[in-house]
Amino acid sequence: MAEASLLGGCLAFDSLDYGSSLDRTFAIGYRFLDDKDELWSRRFFRFKVGPLASLRAGASVLGVATPIILSELGLNGASVTFVPALASRETVASEKGRLSKAANWCSRQCGSEFSLHLLRKKPHVSLHGRYRSVHERSEILSSAEYTAGAVSTSNVFVLDDLITSGLTLSTIATAIKDRNPGIRVYGLALAKNANRQYLASTSQDSTNGHIPSEWEQLWARYDKK
Repeated sequence: MAEASLLGGCLAFDSLDYGSSLDRTFAIGYRFLDDKDELWSRRFFRFKVGPLASLRAGASVLGVATPIILSELGLNGASVTFVPALASRETVASEKGRLSKAANWCSRQCGSEFSLHLLRKKPHVSLHGRYRSVHERSEILSSAEYTAGAVSTSNVFVLDDLITSGLTLSTIATAIKDRNPGIRVYGLALAKNANRQYLASTSQDSTNGHIPSEWEQLWARYDKK
């Protein structure tokens, strides 16, 4: 499993298990698959499927985190475009989608561009819901035939909700770089799926204690809404 360092209060991955096309990837914290009752793990999953308050909570924290990430990377907001990842059945991003709304919010907080329809693909079966091997996941994503449009900035941040192996984000990054040679593509997500026991066994931090208290207080405002 890819190891994380910290940058600006976030998990920072120089590489993912299958993220070779990404220049770097960031996540607010871990979603522990073997400890789904852990507070942040519940929050991250609710962003994906929960009430509107969960979307607002996640977008609010991302909106605080992203300007810090850009500053730590030495990037001017005007040099960045934010793009939402696509759901399995989508051919282009929906304006009403959770990732679209969150990515748009992040772009506004950073003074950056937002591109709703930069990415296009064919619908494909879901990568979630049952175990799929890396080979099977790769074949599914290949069949989607991702393409990307031209980008006016030198950096792109692709926002997803949860990262597992990095294969989806890497596929997206490849499509963007094929169309825009020389561009840098970063992954950004609410959480990295992880096994808490595994992290502990490899002496990695197996908590979400790195998340700043200010972000905890911000999300907590929405927990009971």
